[in-house]
Order: sequence, then structure tokens, then C-alpha cells
Amino acid sequence: MPKDIFSKIIKDYNNELEIILEKKAFSSDVKNLLLSMLYKIENAYEDYKKVKVNVCEKKQFAEEILETIKEKCGEIEIIKPLSEEGKNLYENNINCIVDKENKKIKTFQNEKSILDAILQMRQQDIQLNEKYELIEKPIKELLKVGNNMNSLEVIRDFNGWSWDITTIEMKNIIYNKVYQLLIILVGSKIIDTWVNNRKSEETEEIPSNVILSSKYNENYGITKKEMQEQKDYVEEIVTRFYKLYGKEKTKKFFESLIQIIILENSKSDKEYKEKISKEIAKINEELQKMKNNKTFLEELSLQKKKITKQIKDIDTILNDEKALKEQYENTNKKLPNKEKIFSVSHFKLMYKKQREKLLKEIKNINTKMEPEQFIEIKRTMQEKLEFYEHIQIEEMSNKNTVRLLKELEEIFLECILEKIEKANEKSQIEKIIYELRYYKLIPPIVTKETGEIERKLIKKVCEQKILTKFSEDEETNYQILKQIFTSKIIDLSETVYTLKYTKGILTLNIYDGNTHDETKQIQITEKTELSVKLNKKIKIWQ
Repeated sequence: MPKDIFSKIIKDYNNELEIILEKKAFSSDVKNLLLSMLYKIENAYEDYKKVKVNVCEKKQFAEEILETIKEKCGEIEIIKPLSEEGKNLYENNINCIVDKENKKIKTFQNEKSILDAILQMRQQDIQLNEKYELIEKPIKELLKVGNNMNSLEVIRDFNGWSWDITTIEMKNIIYNKVYQLLIILVGSKIIDTWVNNRKSEETEEIPSNVILSSKYNENYGITKKEMQEQKDYVEEIVTRFYKLYGKEKTKKFFESLIQIIILENSKSDKEYKEKISKEIAKINEELQKMKNNKTFLEELSLQKKKITKQIKDIDTILNDEKALKEQYENTNKKLPNKEKIFSVSHFKLMYKKQREKLLKEIKNINTKMEPEQFIEIKRTMQEKLEFYEHIQIEEMSNKNTVRLLKELEEIFLECILEKIEKANEKSQIEKIIYELRYYKLIPPIVTKETGEIERKLIKKVCEQKILTKFSEDEETNYQILKQIFTSKIIDLSETVYTLKYTKGILTLNIYDGNTHDETKQIQITEKTELSVKLNKKIKIWQ
């Protein structure tokens, strides 16, 4: 991009930010910090996009940052590092405090901290369907922390000249790894839409104006929160994965992913760990009961009677308008303002939903009581038990985390292999080169063998004439070109090689354009012919 055009883009965003800041009562230090942050984003974004591939356009990212500052940041305070508050934050590895409800931010005086705070302020409260209740916490934490680290990377790991992954500044390297594997396989757009409330053509608009919102609820009996809950993003992501990689890989990948985040969440949340332990105990107890068919059926009958009575009580209220109104008023009195139910009609709908839920429970109990379903239910419960026991939730060592992460990466690489085999267009293949390179450099670097995948990809890129073929011998060609998967050169198309051969050693000098980057040596054990000239600069990207 010509320099004058690039400067104009920076100037335009800076002007827009300055206009926003004129109406804000921020200190001059805060304003200068925000301007510096935006400049660093601008300066690094193209490199960030090139390396990561799975990111939104710079224009969209910058505009969302500006919109967040304008609409959601009412007060920003800089924390002094040597103050008591500053020391406490350092000790807890926290660089900012975000109060979304009051639109307040406290941050250290550096661009990464304030961008971190703005990214947190931008994130919406993630809503999940109630069927995910048991794994709701770890899913939310993965998306919240993973998405934040993913976006913060633009100035954390890129400075406009080089790319250097800064592990020490990551909030959670396990969440980061899992999140990156997920977006490499399904893309970042759907997750960004969910986490950051990003607008898309597929998203149904919900009135945000208070009057419209109230009218909306009276007409349709549904809140904005419930509307968001109805869009099952988990199911949408899983469905997309299924279409790309098939049933078996989908099952294995998401089971493994959930096991990791359950373990990771249990490390920091004792209450959640106890919840999972109770679930395991409950499944064990249920399986024990199922060993005695008579006792099991008697207990199901008691449950059915209890639920039937609850349905009857609901029907009594629904059929009596006066009782319904009284119940509505009594319930509303106990709720804080932000949680109050909009109208009697909406309250009635809530009761109907509760009735539907209870009817489903009756249906499930009836199913369990059918002899032909008993064996299938028992098998399903046994699988659930095995799923939870595989996590080894009482074993909180790093060794256990690495074990689960290795299993996830094994499935991930199977999917990448399928992705390579299906890719036909040049742009798709080039994207996979960058994705595989990025994967190999994401910490923690698990030593999972990727040689087979790299060989297949290199063979394909040479056949498609994307990369220069250095030798007709596949192994020699692989040993030369595999260096791209560990290269820190931002734009791989700028990579240049020179080859020198001396006494069985092929010396490979690697350049980023005209700048020497590194030297590699390859041992040649058998006589082989090269398809290029020695001691000559050769661009690897055709």
C-alpha cells in the first residue's frame, strides 16, 4: 500500500477518535494513551492479519474500538504501578479493572492494558441455551478469555516490524490454544458475532429503545435476553464443524474440547469442580439404581406423580386471571428493577414455558419406563460417566492438562489433513500454509508429529506451483521447504533462499526480502539432484 494512502487512513481514524475524546472528560494522559493505542493497532494490523488469517478487516476492528470508547467508556482512570491498588493488581496478574454496568475502566498506563479493558467492555454477556447448564461456565470462560487474548494479540505480539509471541502476557495459555484451534477449523466470524454482538446479515435486529423494547415484549412476550438465548450458537458451530469434517471428528473434537475446559475451569473455581464431582456421583448413583429394575421403576413413578402435581398447579393459575395477576405482582416485588417481568402476558408465557418443560420431563420418564429404551438409556449414562471420568477432575496437575491437550491436537491435525485433501483453490491452500505455521508456534507447543501433514501440504503446493520445487526427490524437497512452518517471517511470500553444498551438508540461508533471517543446515545422506542453482537467491513463493 502506498505510504501516503496509509498515512491518510491513520489520520482519518485519529481524527474520529479525537472528535470522540473532545466530548469525554478523560485526562490528557488517558486521551494520549488512547491515541497511541489506536496508532499501534493501525501500525500492526496488516501484519497481524497476514500471520493469523482468521481475523476481521482492520476497518471493522478499528470502528468497533471507536464505537466502544464512544458508547461504553464513561470514565477511564490510570492506575499508578506503585500505588496499593497497582501492587495488588500486579500480584494477581491483572492489568485493568472493568465495570461494565457503570461504564468505568481502571488501567495501567500502557497501550496493551487499555486495549484489554476496551475489549472486555465491548464483549457482551454470553447467553447459552439451558441445555448447556452443566458446561455453561467453562464455555463462557473459554470464549471470553480466548476472544480477548485473540484480539489483544494485535499489539501484544506485533510491533510493526516483527512478530514475537509473548506468552508471559497471556491470561491463560490453555484457553488461548483451544480457542485458536477452534477458529482455525471453523473460522472466527461466527464466534466474534456471538461474543462481541457483531452485526451480521443473519442476525435478527432487536429493538434497543426502551419504549420499543417494552412494546416488543408485550406483543411477543419475549425479552432481548431470551431472543439471544434462542439463537443456539453452540449448535451452529458444531453443525458447521460437522459439515466440514464429518460426524466422527466432530464428536471427538468437541468431547475433547469440553473435557479440557471443564478441567481448566475446575482449577480456578472450586464451586464448579464440586458441581462436576456431584454430577459424576449422581450418574454413578443412577446406574446403581438401574441394576434393580423394580426399585428404578418405582422411583420414576414417584417423580412422575410429583411433576404431574406441578403441572396441575400451573394449570390452576393459568386458568384464573386474578390468581395469575396476583402471582405476577408478588413475583415482581421480589425482583430487582433490571430483572422485573415486563407484563402479565409475559409472565403467563413464562408459566407456559415452565409447563412445557415439565411435560418434557414426563415424556422422558415415560421413555425411561419403556423396556426397549432401558438398555439404550443405561448405555448413554455409562458413556457420560466415562466422559467425566476421563477428565480425572481430582488430578489437577499440568500432566493431566497436557494429556487432554494432546488428544485435542491429535483430532485437530486429522481435521487439518482433511482440509488439505479437500483444498483445490490456490487461496485455500495458501491459507492452510499460514494456519499450519501459526498452529506450530502457538504456546504451549505440544510436540505432536506434524511431518505427514507438512509433507502432504508441501507436495500439493509444489504441484499447484505455489512454492518453488527445489528437488524432484520428495524428502529433500520437504527438508528444504518445511522451514516455512517455523519461520517468523510475517509475509512468507517475501521469503528468499540461497543454497550451498559442502561435504554432505546443504546450508540454507533464509532471507526476509533482502534481510538475512536465519541459517539452517540439512544433512544429505544420499545423492540427490536439485532443481535450482546453488549460491543463487531464489524466491520460494511463485
